[in-house]
Amino acid sequence: MTKRSLLKWLNIQKEKALRAADDEHDKVYANRKAAIYLRLGLKEVADEIQEHMTKAAKVWDAWKKLPEVKESLDTTYNYSSHPDYMFNNYTGQEDRAYKKLTIDVLRLDSKELEQLAKNQKIEWEKIRDTYNNVIMVTEGMATAKEAATYLTSLGFDLTEIDNPPAPVTALAIQIDPHYLFIKKAEKAA
Repeated sequence: MTKRSLLKWLNIQKEKALRAADDEHDKVYANRKAAIYLRLGLKEVADEIQEHMTKAAKVWDAWKKLPEVKESLDTTYNYSSHPDYMFNNYTGQEDRAYKKLTIDVLRLDSKELEQLAKNQKIEWEKIRDTYNNVIMVTEGMATAKEAATYLTSLGFDLTEIDNPPAPVTALAIQIDPHYLFIKKAEKAA
């Protein structure tokens, strides 16, 4: 184990810790958001909208199939405001209207969510800064052994560095070396 390998490993651990913090925040944020929507009764409203849109889609489809409509009306213009597009966004799957509303339409203006986002940013910065400090201290150590002792005292498990996974030796993709070094075409005689 070298100091360089320890520092490389620490940087990887920092990125993992930051990703884990982001993932955890995303879960908490999504749960809080869902709780707010539940408190506001959005699910019931979305279910009712979906029911009405499903009925409207059936009326629209029946009308479009009438022979005189088929022959005399082009219903393919301006797709984004087209009734087929609108109905498809709110019908066809369970909770489709709820998902459409919560993902694409509504934006919550919630002090609770703002505070969660601020707290997440603060936590993320603290994790980053703490890892940067540990990396800086580790860089300043005289030997890899001293650095390893320091990292172990902080609670890091260095067995991954001592026993790295075996390298993959099998070829994942067959390579035709003929195409690696293309020879110049022979001059025509």
